[in-house]
Amino acid sequence: MNYEKEIELRIILLFIISIRTTYVLTKSIEKSAAIAIVGMYLFSAIDKFLTNSDVNRLISKWNITDKQFVKLIVFVGGMWELLSSVALITSVFTNKKKLFGFDVSKIRFYSVVSLILFTIAATLMVYVFPFRPLPIMSNINAIGGLLALLK
Repeated sequence: MNYEKEIELRIILLFIISIRTTYVLTKSIEKSAAIAIVGMYLFSAIDKFLTNSDVNRLISKWNITDKQFVKLIVFVGGMWELLSSVALITSVFTNKKKLFGFDVSKIRFYSVVSLILFTIAATLMVYVFPFRPLPIMSNINAIGGLLALLK
């Protein structure tokens, strides 16, 4: 097994453990669901920073010769996922009405919208040409899960 696949496998294992641990510690379906849904984005961001799998996939898919440009796109996407995920998880787990001067319900709303926009952009970039229905349907399900986190 190569190094990148080993990292991805460890990330998935950590993801599964975190969902179970969240439920055991909080007894909250909402918080566990948030970890399950948002965790995918969080660990995808981590994967973007630790491996070159997304860079290599985009280079081969779009025949782009400027590897630095693709790395920048993947980095921006990773930061987008990371910041939106952390904001959403924080808004789900906090008992406060405001964080950093912002209403928690607005943080939750804008984080969900941000991740939905990210999902749409990523789907269009990677799965539409050539058309791959299963990943597209999976991303539609992720959008549905994000919408379910809105109050």
